[in-house]
Amino acid sequence: MSRVEPLLIRSARSPQRQAIIEDALRLQNTIPDADPLMTARLHLTLSESREMTGNIDEAVAELGKTFAVLDSTELDAGPLAVRARLHESALSLSTGDYALTERAAKQAIEEATAVLGPGTDEEAMALMFMSKAYIFTERMPQS
Repeated sequence: MSRVEPLLIRSARSPQRQAIIEDALRLQNTIPDADPLMTARLHLTLSESREMTGNIDEAVAELGKTFAVLDSTELDAGPLAVRARLHESALSLSTGDYALTERAAKQAIEEATAVLGPGTDEEAMALMFMSKAYIFTERMPQS
């Protein structure tokens, strides 16, 4: 994690501060041979910020950009890929797409176990999202 990222994450809750993330993303895009994982982090942080301020459609679009960058690089995204998958599960829960919530949660569990090992907070969070999807789709025994 870079020194800038914690500042961006802390500032993500404010619509005015989204401009900071957007500026960082524009700057990142001007750098020759820019680190694709940083670009993905910035898109993901912007997606999380947009979700926090209620701009769900824009959050979904930024998440799509996150996955596009992650899919285009051969670098190991590791925990960043897990974080993106968890965000996808949470975001789809808020849009009512419970099938996507469940699928993304299952992928997050697989990725978290592979990257971080079994029994992590990330795995627990994914299980929580999956359980909520089961509750909302009236599959209470599975939750």
